[in-house]
Amino acid sequence: MNSKESKKLDNFEIKLSKARLERKDSEIWQLKKKSETTAGLNLAFRISIELVSALGIGFGIGWLLDQLFGSQPWLMLIFVLFGGAAGILNVYRQAENQNNLLNSKKS
Repeated sequence: MNSKESKKLDNFEIKLSKARLERKDSEIWQLKKKSETTAGLNLAFRISIELVSALGIGFGIGWLLDQLFGSQPWLMLIFVLFGGAAGILNVYRQAENQNNLLNSKKS
């Protein structure tokens, strides 16, 4: 191999490694963007599941107590309200955590 071919080969290898780095940077950026996009959706699903679970647990406890004491539907209604309050409190706590995370990232 002469020096001209060796120079071309070196030049090609430099261009190839540069292109690979650019591609890798692009892939990392796309993955980061995708994770940021789905983070909001994940949070929304988590909050909705927590709220529905709290209501369901309140309903279940109230229904069981109504069956035990024969006070249909009063305890069920009261515990559904307690479950709703607990669910809303969980949503509030999660919103505070997210707000604190955003504030800590900004500073």
